[in-house]
This record gives sequence, C-alpha cells and structure tokens, in this order.
Amino acid sequence: DSPAQVIGGAAMRGPMSVAFTRQPFVPPVQVGNFKPQPSNTGKDWTPNGTTVYHLLADKSSAALTAFGIDTEGGDRAKTNLLREPIQLVFTLTGGKRVGSWDVPAAATVTANEVRYSFAPDDGVTAAWSVRRDGEELRMGFTVGGPRAATVTQVELHFPLDPRAMGTTVLAEEWGEGGAVKAPLIVSAPDFGQLRLSNDGRDERLDFKVSVLDAGVRERTIVFSPTRLRKPRQAIPDAEWVRVRRGLLSLLQVTAFGPALKGGSGFLGSPGGILGNNVLSDPVSVTIERNLQWLAGMGVDATLDGIDLNRVARRTIEFWPNHRMNPDGSLDYVLEKGNISADSNTGILIAATDYCLSTGDTAYVKRNKAVLLKTAQYLIDRDLDGDGLIETFRDGNGGRQFGDTAYDTISSGWKNALVNGQAYKSFLGVVRMLADTGDGKAADDWRRRAVRLRVAYNKTFFDPKKGRYIWWIGKDGKRHDYHNTLVQSNAVLYGIADCLEADAGVKQGSKEVMQALWSAFEAAEYFDTAKKKRVDYIDGKTGNYAGFFWGIPNNMKPVPADYNFQSYGQHEFPFYCNGGIFPLDTVATIAAFRRAGLNDESEHIRRAIYKRQHEGLFPNGSGFAMGVINGAEPCYSILKWDGTPTDYEGMISRDCSFLQATVLPDNPARALFDEAAKMKR
Repeated sequence: DSPAQVIGGAAMRGPMSVAFTRQPFVPPVQVGNFKPQPSNTGKDWTPNGTTVYHLLADKSSAALTAFGIDTEGGDRAKTNLLREPIQLVFTLTGGKRVGSWDVPAAATVTANEVRYSFAPDDGVTAAWSVRRDGEELRMGFTVGGPRAATVTQVELHFPLDPRAMGTTVLAEEWGEGGAVKAPLIVSAPDFGQLRLSNDGRDERLDFKVSVLDAGVRERTIVFSPTRLRKPRQAIPDAEWVRVRRGLLSLLQVTAFGPALKGGSGFLGSPGGILGNNVLSDPVSVTIERNLQWLAGMGVDATLDGIDLNRVARRTIEFWPNHRMNPDGSLDYVLEKGNISADSNTGILIAATDYCLSTGDTAYVKRNKAVLLKTAQYLIDRDLDGDGLIETFRDGNGGRQFGDTAYDTISSGWKNALVNGQAYKSFLGVVRMLADTGDGKAADDWRRRAVRLRVAYNKTFFDPKKGRYIWWIGKDGKRHDYHNTLVQSNAVLYGIADCLEADAGVKQGSKEVMQALWSAFEAAEYFDTAKKKRVDYIDGKTGNYAGFFWGIPNNMKPVPADYNFQSYGQHEFPFYCNGGIFPLDTVATIAAFRRAGLNDESEHIRRAIYKRQHEGLFPNGSGFAMGVINGAEPCYSILKWDGTPTDYEGMISRDCSFLQATVLPDNPARALFDEAAKMKR
C-alpha cells in the first residue's frame, strides 16, 4: 500500500525519511507450545522434560520477534532472549544486503508453524518456514526466481539480548575470526540448550547461521533439545532434571575480539575462550573452579557429539601458550602484563583436573614446556626460601588492589589462598610428568609440594582458633578474618589432614570445618540502611536462609585500610569483604562432606539449590538477570540479606554450586592421599 504521507528531502537533516500509513498494526502471532501462565518464580515445580518454545511470528514481514525456550517444561520460556527479531539476511552480487524484516511478506500461520514467502530483490523469491515438530524446531529455506543467481549467501540472524540472559554457543572447533563449525549447541543458562547441526559462527552475541549460498538453494535445519546424561545412578532423578541444564551454564564462551592497536595492551581473543560471561574479557582466574565438574561427569561429559572436555581444553591451552609473560606469569585478563597471583594456579589446576578426567597424555606432551614454566613461576616466587610463595603484592594495606580474584581485598605476600592452590598445582605437575614417563622430575616436584604443605601448616594454622589465617603481609602482620575458602581448600586438598604430622598440632579437617560452622552460627551484622540486625543462619530454629545466597568470603570484617580504594567505606559485608559468593559454595559443601559433617553439608546444599530451582529474578531464572556492566543492581555478589553489591550481572559463578551434584570430592583426591604418605 502507498504511504499516506512521506516526510523527506531537504527538510530532513539526515539521510532518511519518515513514512506514515493508514494500515492498522498487526500484532505478532504465537507459534509453538508456550502458553502464558502465572509465574513459577519463588515456587517449587516439577520438571517434566518437555521442551517449550515461545515464538512470536510477525505477519507482515518474515521475522520472529520473540524466541524463548524452557527444556524442562517450566515457565522460563516466557523470557524473550532476543534484542531484535530473528530474520534472514540476503547478500546479493555486488555486496548489497537485504534483511527479511525490511521487506513485505505473505505469512501463513498455524498453531505450530509459520510459512513466509517474500521477494528480497527483483526477480528473486524466497520462502522460510518455522515449524515445531514435537521436541524439535525445524526451519526450512529456499530461494528461487529468474534472478536467484544474484543471491550469494543467506544467513539466519539471532540477535541475542545479553540483558535477558548470557546466551552462548558451545562447539569443539573454532576457526579464524571467531568462526565456529557445527555441530554446535545454543546454550541459554537455566533456560536450556538446543543442538544445531549446520555450519554457523558466533560473532559477539549475534548468532549467524549460513543456511544458503550460491551452491545450495534449499535446506532445512533442526534445533533439538539436548540434555546431559546422569553420570551416576546414585544421583536422584528428581535432582538431576533440576540441575542438568544449569551445569552447562558454567561454560560461558566469549566471542572473537581483535587486538587493539595504537599502543593498547589489549591483545584480543580468538573466540571460543571461556570467561565470566559472554561479553566480558575472558579471565584466567577461577576458571578451574568452573571446569572441575567435568571430572565428575566421566564419559558423560559428551553432549550430542560435542566433547565438553575439548571445549574446556581450548581455554586451558590458550592462556599459557598465548598470554604468558617472559617471567612465566599468566595474564589475568586480555590486557598484557595485567597479572593475578591465582592465574597460574588456576590454569595448572584446570589442567590437572582435565588430565585426571581424560588421561590425555598427548595434551601434556604438547604443552609440557609451558606447563612447567607456569609452575616454575610459582617456585621462583619463593623469595625467602621458606617453601612458601610470596605474591607480587606486599599485603601491607594502603588500599591496594588485591593479589587474587577477590580483588577488592588488599591481600598479598604470603597468601594462604594462593599457596593452597599452588600445592594442588604442584601435585598436578607430578601426575602429568609421571603419566608421560618422567618419573625423576615427578619425584622432585612431589618433594617440592610436600615442602610447601609442611610450611603451610606450620605458618598459617592458628591452633588457638582452630583455623587457618588468610595472609601475612611483607611487614609480618598476620591477617585472619576467617576466610571460608582458605578453610575449605585446606580440607579438600588434604592439607588439614596432615596438621599433626607437619606441625605437631592434634587437630585436623573435622576441627577446621567445625570452627567454620560455628562461625556461620555466630555471624551477624547491623544493616544500617534497613536499620536491623541480620543473622546469617540460626541452626537452633533450623533457619539456614543465609545459604540461599551462597557462602561469605570471610566471617570477620577486613579493616578499611585493607579494602581497595572506596570499598573500605562500605559496611561489612560488602563485595569481597564478607560478600556472599555462589562460587565458594561447592568447595564448602564438599569440604564439610570430606570432614564427615554431612548434615552441615546438606543444610548448605538444600538452601542454595532451592534458589536455583525456584528462581529469583524477573527472567524467572535462578541465575541473575543477564550481563550488565553498569551501575544497575547486579546479583553475582551479595550481602547476607540478598542485597546486590556487584557490577557484572550474569556471570558463570552464579551457578557453580550445582557442581556439588556430580562432584562429591575434589577430583585430585588420590594425589593428595599419595602425598600425605611421603616421608618429610
């Protein structure tokens, strides 16, 4: 139809015009099996394994204006994962590009199917069908007409909305410029995963699939729900269907990012590297804690032909091969020389767990030189020869940036967190060397590991308090604050089991974890904004609601001078100073199990699993709201009452606690037990 009025020409300041029409607006039509219903958020519900598709089809042009999924039959498909409609983009001879959203189309819509026919250019006809077929979503594409040869490529565009959810793509093979080869899986954390079996690539958050080209004029692609297999029969079925899609959310794949020139230290990313979320820099720190669950999956770490260990290996190989500094330190992010004391330990631990899970000795042989240099950096940081590593921060306060991923705490120098992680790193090097036939070097590294552990127990354990301190500054000041991860790692890594043998202290793992539980029981603070006292948990009444959010970083407040910049102005607990971390929950659950405190372990697990299943946020998910790098409230680190303190939004650590289902203990348990038997 002709427009009623057109405003254009010299009256317009830009190269555009505005057209008005008398045609009434036609709302999009629902396709699929989604039915609006009252929200399940905050309620218990039973997953039934039915895939729900929420599709809204435009009737005037070939475009899907909404796309939502729920692979467990809940109501999470209500969230539109798109920031713009799904459409086809035609590339014509000469480079002209035409989007199907921009041209009129004839649409035939039924309950489970929409069929479009339209003309992207003169003499070119196109058809696009979208049909729900049981659990699958099928899309068919054809191009014809007397000038069909002018169409050189047709792409299916998925402009995903990171604010709705950090949707990503999982694949084994990546090429240049972020190109990714099918089979691939579209993964929307806590919503579900769909397998696509045609060529595609992931460019930032615009998921583009090449469906037709000069040699292919007709094709059908299929999206099929895909679900992890249960790795052990002992896992209850009801629990497995609640957590299986959330586990995959730990694999947040970042896209291709070119290096910046003009003196910038930003080195870029090849794509396919795992990070905190789909938009931020990939990070080397804490990555090992996102990947350890794969060791608990065993042979079931394969999803519809995609080996998730191979997805992980790309990241584990990337950092030491492409982001290592001359001294052997690994970059923290993709900024050259921006290091963190737990970058080297994080990659070595991830490599250890990968090798224990897969037995991939070819990986070790291929990467032996960089793995050893990564570990040697840690040894070189034993500056005073006492067996412990000194980090690159002095830990003396002054509101410095921290030395680990808990970066707003000015920790440094002799840091128990880093040294505990180094202990496992060294034992991982022992196993990798032994498995490739280098027994003599393996023995040397084992002795180095045991030496570190003995010094650790003698230096960091406080017998009067029954716990390990956090760090010792270069000035000799001891910093306690009851860091929870330091305690949990000491138990998980078998360090606390050797207290008596190493330091003559007749205490062990059970006493360390009992002291931590007592701290949970006693912990409280006054919330000045809400003018009330907040109790973390109350075991006497059976109120374990604090665990609903996660585990506090530390149970005692860190003085303002040891908080980075303005973070010391916030009341305890805020951000890293007592802020709650879902990331630390899995280690804490496993440590209580390891110490024989199974009831305490289950109190934690039940509370935080309730959070994930029932959801918390406007998108219905149990995992934050999407990627938000700004001042809006974000939920990946919280105060004890659930008040957000963070700025990153949806990041992978939000769902890390789900690993407790498949990982009852640390993957390297045999290495720790073996080292405990060594003569000192």
